Amino acid sequence: MTVAKRNASGEGKSAVSRGRVKRSASKLRPAQKKDEGTGKKGSTKRKSVNLDKKARPNGAKIFVVVLFAVIMVLGMVLPYMASAIRARQSTEQSSETTESSTETTESSVTLSSIADVDDQYQPTVSSLEEKLESNPDDLTTLLGLAGDYQNWAATASQYITYDDEGNANEDDVTHIKDLYGKAVEYYDRYIELNDSSAARTNRAMCKLYTDDAESGYNELVQLTEEQPDYAPAWLYLGVVDIQLGNTDAAKEELNKAVENDENDEYGAKTKAQVYLSLLEQQESEAAESSDATESSAATESSSATEE
Repeated sequence: MTVAKRNASGEGKSAVSRGRVKRSASKLRPAQKKDEGTGKKGSTKRKSVNLDKKARPNGAKIFVVVLFAVIMVLGMVLPYMASAIRARQSTEQSSETTESSTETTESSVTLSSIADVDDQYQPTVSSLEEKLESNPDDLTTLLGLAGDYQNWAATASQYITYDDEGNANEDDVTHIKDLYGKAVEYYDRYIELNDSSAARTNRAMCKLYTDDAESGYNELVQLTEEQPDYAPAWLYLGVVDIQLGNTDAAKEELNKAVENDENDEYGAKTKAQVYLSLLEQQESEAAESSDATESSAATESSSATEE
């Protein structure tokens, strides 16, 4: 299936409700790992976190807050998962059809618009979809397509256009949602045949950028409950909760990522520690600001009394 391309001017037939979204300058990329991250159930139970119905955000809030925030680059397919897929593909087909999605994405530095991104990804995706027609249950192709669509969407997101008031182009946003939706479809088909913690995590991340964002959030929560020793799920859930303002829950989730990736096998430990440090710094600065405000107020009050 061919996804409709976007042109450089941002013209398109579909539209979504206009919302103000800011471009993110922060980038974070998961580290490489050799296996598919199928994960296994452990005995560690998740501690209670502040994620009751009142605290849980709705899908619209998640999309607006998360889509162009620091979580954006986490929307890229887990590289260690792509590495395993491509390694397996190399024994089945030529190098032309096994080019790494990660390598393709890295060349995006030469791109200048969403139309350019479409031109880069469409041929690869079309080739894989044609191959899938002859073998609809081919796991390698299904996972490759899911990852390519996910990377396509994440790369395109870096070239969204904005109006003078800072509002994201509606057609750009719709196009990116559609691409993430296609990724979800292929992850669904793959997981139905071969359940995997990494695939489920990627699917949940993709849903965060669609109109089913709340489902993606809940799936990350569910995954941490069912696979409590799978560190990437804790990491991504923690980062999302930071963006949503659920700081206490985020700190607990990030600490879980550190705890369950002791040797930094997934790279989750290092990234979680970075976010924990940023949260600590933020809290320290807030405390200092509060102390300064109180001190200033006390001084003013004392001066007024003396007068």
